[in-house]
Amino acid sequence: EVLGNEEKRKEYDAQLSLAARGHSVLGSGGAPDVGQIFKAEQHVRDGVLQMRNGNVDAARQRFADALRATPGDVVAVSGIAFADFLTAHSQKNRSAAATARQQLEEATRENESRDEPFVYLGRVHKALGDMDRAAAAFKRALEINARCAEAASELRHLQRRVESSTEKPATGGLFGRKKT
Repeated sequence: EVLGNEEKRKEYDAQLSLAARGHSVLGSGGAPDVGQIFKAEQHVRDGVLQMRNGNVDAARQRFADALRATPGDVVAVSGIAFADFLTAHSQKNRSAAATARQQLEEATRENESRDEPFVYLGRVHKALGDMDRAAAAFKRALEINARCAEAASELRHLQRRVESSTEKPATGGLFGRKKT
């Protein structure tokens, strides 16, 4: 009955998506409020897009909007913590940056089945210069979701950075190349 009815199927899919995030949204009478679910999902997508575009304040606002619609959403919580870290880090506010990092670490401990908190935590460690912890976080994100393009890309960048820093510079010849 649910699978054959397009509206019920959308509601069911939304419930599964929300359950994967560890919470549910109930409307009046205990039934799921599908409108709130879709609204929260859209806010999260908008927040992720704003973050990718470097609009940290706008991203933080979208994640906060999502939390108002679906309290406890791990992606929104992680997005806010990452936005707070970026803001504090750019302002050289070590205390606020450390608090945001701790919030992300807590999100990864409480939601070990979601890749997003691990990606954000990896980026935090990368910004702090701790490449080993960054790599570990990106690898964990890939263990959770082998198709996490952001974690794979970040890990490739880290590996290239390590490889280029361990290469010995060639000497001699035109532009530093050895003559053969």
